[in-house]
Amino acid sequence: MDATFAEGAEELAFRGEEPAREPRFAPLPDDLDRRVREAAGVPRLYVHQRAAWDTARAGAHVIVATGTASGKTLAFNLPVVDALAPYGVKHIDMPATPLRVWEAIQAGRK
Repeated sequence: MDATFAEGAEELAFRGEEPAREPRFAPLPDDLDRRVREAAGVPRLYVHQRAAWDTARAGAHVIVATGTASGKTLAFNLPVVDALAPYGVKHIDMPATPLRVWEAIQAGRK
């Protein structure tokens, strides 16, 4: 792993590559709202998604640092959408991207 200073920065920045490895999975949480479970459309989570769920449900702050297309959006949205589900939401659509989250918020304002 190379440790270099970013140009003009005073903090150390790391750049590294990791070899590809097999995915590690975890079960969906038992207490996940049924509608959210169906909307998520996945039979299981990656371990970092489940760790994010468990951490968020415990009331702690969450930081997820994983590669591109590794499921960070679901890791963050799953506990949020699940927390909103009991408030009379009739239909739940899991946003696939931050843009879809923004579009859903805007659509709700109309």
